[in-house]
Amino acid sequence: MKSSSQKGFTLTELLIVVGVIAVLGAVVVPIGRSVLVKSQKLRCQSNLREIGFALDSYCRDNHGRLPDLQSMRASRNADVPVLEVVLKKYNSNPDIFHCPADREFFKKSGSSYAWNNVVSGTAREAMNFFGGNQASKIPLVGDKEAFHGDENGTNLLYGDFRTDDEVKFSVGGGALGHAKN
Repeated sequence: MKSSSQKGFTLTELLIVVGVIAVLGAVVVPIGRSVLVKSQKLRCQSNLREIGFALDSYCRDNHGRLPDLQSMRASRNADVPVLEVVLKKYNSNPDIFHCPADREFFKKSGSSYAWNNVVSGTAREAMNFFGGNQASKIPLVGDKEAFHGDENGTNLLYGDFRTDDEVKFSVGGGALGHAKN
């Protein structure tokens, strides 16, 4: 006599497997997104550090003075002194001016970052006008927008060439209009 044994899965078993996969997907997707946002932000800060090295070299070649620049340009064709043009001599890699979270500005203007033109042409020592290390509080370069989401702040490069992230308080944009957490 032959025994009839069924091979395969029951509907209940299949539904359980689909449910487990759905739960795992609901957990993994937000974690993956969070990791992507964090990695883009860290790459952006790394770019700002590279810009800081280039600015430091520029200052050494120019008697300690920061470059006299426009904050940003509207398009790559605009003939104005901007960060990515003036610092090309000190770092020829155009990718340091591209924040990976920026989907618009780099393509259009050649940089994801804006220069704080209030400090244009200033001697670095002059940023310590009240004594102490005031340069550490003065932003030189920052994200043109809150590319990493308002809750994740905006990356900035300061006068002492350190980078940090700030929470934007909407007074303009770029390297100005930010407040520390």
